Amino acid sequence: MRAVVGMGVGKEERMTVAPEEAYGAVDPDALADVPREIIPADAQSAGQELVARSPDGSTRVVRVKEVRGARCSSTSTIPAPA
Repeated sequence: MRAVVGMGVGKEERMTVAPEEAYGAVDPDALADVPREIIPADAQSAGQELVARSPDGSTRVVRVKEVRGARCSSTSTIPAPA
């Protein structure tokens, strides 16, 4: 990431990072529409992040994108820390 090259230890800067330079662009295949009842009540609002576990046991960070009626849509682009 070019913005931090040459920065000294402890130096702070504000910057905007394009998705392509960070985690990558949103993958439309990573969008999911799930029943609202599987999302914890305190996380049922746009922007909330959760860790989801897939059937194979791997985990991913998912972000609630939208809540409407009995459904929540979410996106997953970030592997969860081990």
